[in-house]
Amino acid sequence: MTSHPAATAPSPDDDGGGRMAAEHLIGLGHTRIGHLSGSGGAAAHRREGFRRRILEAGVEARIAGESRGTSEEDGYAAACWVLDHHPDTTALFAANDTMALGAFAAAKARGLSIPEELSVIGYDNSPLAKSRYLDMTSVDNRSDIVGSGVASALLARIQDPTLEPERQLIEPDLIVRGTTARVPG
Repeated sequence: MTSHPAATAPSPDDDGGGRMAAEHLIGLGHTRIGHLSGSGGAAAHRREGFRRRILEAGVEARIAGESRGTSEEDGYAAACWVLDHHPDTTALFAANDTMALGAFAAAKARGLSIPEELSVIGYDNSPLAKSRYLDMTSVDNRSDIVGSGVASALLARIQDPTLEPERQLIEPDLIVRGTTARVPG
């Protein structure tokens, strides 16, 4: 088997995105915040960025789903766990928009209105988040920029196989929509 040298490849700053979501919720006055995570690589990075920022703010990290997947059902199960074990939770940050959809269902099952009683942030800024019906606040991982950067890096590597690899993190954007609000009070 031939080994190929590492190539320059942009990647999303998922750690920074998790931190960004936590910062937004803290800025809205939330101090009882849950995170719906998963076991995958991107979810782990998002969780760590979130956890570090929450702890810096002196807020308890209420994290669920670390050993599960990142589907809507996994989001529902994790949100149920957080809301049942910590009924005073005022905000949830999901590892992706699909998990956030599960959080919406868990909130509805408990009679909680979003964002009046529970703020929710997703991740990926998928078409789901952009839908007029959901109008979901979401972290945009800038996959369009990452994808075109990977293609450009591949073409450059083909032209010059001696290029030195470098890591390029693409900073995410927070797209604030209708599912986050100041802490109820």
